Amino acid sequence: MKRQFLFLSFFALVFTACSEDFFESTASIKVPEQAPRLAVTAHLAAGDTTLRVFVSHSLGILSNSQPDIIANANVELSKDGQLLATIPFVEGLLYEQALPNPLPADLSEYRLMVSAPGYDATEALQTMPAIVPILSASYEVDGAINSDGEKVDELTVEFQDPPGEDNYYAIRVWVLYDDNGYKDEWYLDNLDVLAEDLGDDLVIKDDSFDGKKYKWRFSTYHFAEPGTAKMLVQLRSISKDKYLFLKSAWLSEENNDNPFAEPVIIHNNIVGGYGIFSLEAKSEMQIDL
Repeated sequence: MKRQFLFLSFFALVFTACSEDFFESTASIKVPEQAPRLAVTAHLAAGDTTLRVFVSHSLGILSNSQPDIIANANVELSKDGQLLATIPFVEGLLYEQALPNPLPADLSEYRLMVSAPGYDATEALQTMPAIVPILSASYEVDGAINSDGEKVDELTVEFQDPPGEDNYYAIRVWVLYDDNGYKDEWYLDNLDVLAEDLGDDLVIKDDSFDGKKYKWRFSTYHFAEPGTAKMLVQLRSISKDKYLFLKSAWLSEENNDNPFAEPVIIHNNIVGGYGIFSLEAKSEMQIDL
């Protein structure tokens, strides 16, 4: 036993005396260069009176620089095969075009096409989601209990889900303090086990209530005395691409500082490039507080 101990001690001493590089090796990996591609971002909604598109370019994985804004691109939006607008670059960050009429809510197909000198042309297709009307919305002071066991106010929004199709919904609310148009977007917490909290967005899929009426519940903290304000509730029907983009972007942000997390590929629907083109339609209802 003593001889075995001396042998193990000698073995440990030998490896302790080795250089720091004994258990290390360095391998040089040459990362292939990739030609930059256009990176496009456009989130449009039925009712919009202005089209806005951001155009930049991709960077290599080892790049430490910031992507440049591309100011000489050709940006076109068509509706059901007919050119709707050629969107010019405005001084600053993006391409912007006012519309003579609001973007319609009919179930049309939109194609966004972006090209620029030195880059492959890109395009993306989206079909406008159907508006899903809010059937009812109610606000109850101290109507719910949050995860910390505290009494909180409850907002309930009821709607009829269209049958036989995949639908995705998001919610936004504003508090209206007077009749002069002043409003303040208000933060909600989720009370629904089917919904997903994706950072700044609460989203729900209709997997479990396809074709049925559904009541979506939220909590918030009391902020106004009864009769002193109103709430504007907006139910947004978003495209599948918008949902996948929001979810992947949120997962990427959550994993940003975690060295053990799996890499997240942010959803992309720009053919020939990178980025996201999405459409959404919204219904609104005001309720007294």
